[in-house]
Amino acid sequence: MLDVKKIFILILMFEYTSGYSQELFPKENKNSGLFELSVEAGAGGSYYSTKPNVPLHLETNVSKISEAFSFRINWKTDHRLSISVESGLIKFYSYTINSKNAEGDLKISAIPLLVEFAMPLTKKFQIRAGAGSYFQTTELNYLGKVRSNSVGLGWIAGGSYSLFSKDNNSFYCELKWMDSAESQQAIMVLQLSYKYTFFRW
Repeated sequence: MLDVKKIFILILMFEYTSGYSQELFPKENKNSGLFELSVEAGAGGSYYSTKPNVPLHLETNVSKISEAFSFRINWKTDHRLSISVESGLIKFYSYTINSKNAEGDLKISAIPLLVEFAMPLTKKFQIRAGAGSYFQTTELNYLGKVRSNSVGLGWIAGGSYSLFSKDNNSFYCELKWMDSAESQQAIMVLQLSYKYTFFRW
């Protein structure tokens, strides 16, 4: 997990340095001084970065790559800081079971509920971090079906790069690290997101 964290930090540094020619902490634009409310929707892929908990006595085929979906509500203050609430659906990992007696599978997913803070470093690059809860669901289908639910605290950190922005519409690429600390589950997510600003005052 340590190596993946190092890679994640290096990628964020690369995104930051690639936009270094832009003005650091850019001056406020024509909309400065305004409060904004916006919504975001994102979709992409995730990679499970920790060691999965698989039964050693069974033959399993583990999948660490899955899809990820997110939804945010944002409130931009009259300066650079934005406050967001994020939810969505993420999948940590899954595996299939192939044994002489029976076949089956296990899937672990979660719905996050996170409070986040974001701030632009350049005109196109923004960082964010936050914390909250992960509502985790484990589904086991092997010699019967078992479904269990749990709630654990966790955090999120990442950065985004603006690809297109006009009027109230924005598209950007986002890389983020999502960690359900209590259950020791973590994924790296790369996704494309769309933001719509629906109210300014």
